[in-house]
Amino acid sequence: MVAIADVWAARRSLAGLVRRTPVLTSEAVDHAAGCAIFAKAECLQVTGSFKVRGALNRMSALTPEERARGVVAASAGNHALAVAYAAKGLGAAATVCMPIGAVQFKADGVRALGATLLQPGSDSTALFAKVDELARERGLVPIAPFDHPLTVAGAGTLGMEFVEDAPELDDLVVPCSGGGLISGVLVAVKALSPKTRVIGVQPEGCPSIVNSLKAGEPVSIQGEVHTIADGLTARQPGRLNLEIIRALVDDVVTIPDAPIRRAMGLIGRHYKVLAEGAGGAALGYVLTAPERFAGRRVGVVVSGGNVAPALAAEVLP
Repeated sequence: MVAIADVWAARRSLAGLVRRTPVLTSEAVDHAAGCAIFAKAECLQVTGSFKVRGALNRMSALTPEERARGVVAASAGNHALAVAYAAKGLGAAATVCMPIGAVQFKADGVRALGATLLQPGSDSTALFAKVDELARERGLVPIAPFDHPLTVAGAGTLGMEFVEDAPELDDLVVPCSGGGLISGVLVAVKALSPKTRVIGVQPEGCPSIVNSLKAGEPVSIQGEVHTIADGLTARQPGRLNLEIIRALVDDVVTIPDAPIRRAMGLIGRHYKVLAEGAGGAALGYVLTAPERFAGRRVGVVVSGGNVAPALAAEVLP
């Protein structure tokens, strides 16, 4: 398991390397939600999402020999950007596997950061198979997107900042997929603000954590995955992440795409920042459950802002 001491260590490791993103407020959003909303704007983070916290914390621990060999990662986009960014800063070669049909500007961003981009298939199964192959045949070091203690601890620094900058939250709502973000946030928040209720949110199109919690072990989503939140499409949560979630989370729920779209629009209009689908999921859930949050102080994580221009135009009329 990951402890609060690991999150403190990650904070020291990341000092000066990541941004302390702001917590934004808006009376208009409060009115729409029926509660006081505090939005952690990780869309303003380096590379546009929280992922850089975990990637940098993990990769800062690489030995000189591992850096010389290079790293490899699989990602729909945000982890890819984070690994490419971290590798460039560390002077390591990075190979990133993204799905066919990935958001184009995310793929372009990976290339711009100097990483080698491969697109071996259309789903995560093909991507992780390619990572395993490259690790085995070329000795590249795999950088897991969520299932690693250092990745979890890095994500936990977000929760630590949130508790400090928006104290006495009644609830904290976190988008989740593979479980890296919410497991890190849980470690930090339950240690520093144990009365805060932490709720995970997944799109109905990819309820990997919800299904795994019911099964008591990580299980994989079968068939096609359809959701506006392309950053929340991990078919199976990490084993470490699921253990932490099962031990500490208050609830994990699913929502359809419609409230995510609405939340993306509200975030853009009233906070003046862009949220991708994953970044709109937390606020989207609060909007669907006014009776659950009425009159409370509610934190929402806007986990990323790497939204395709066409989609941004749709949700910001």
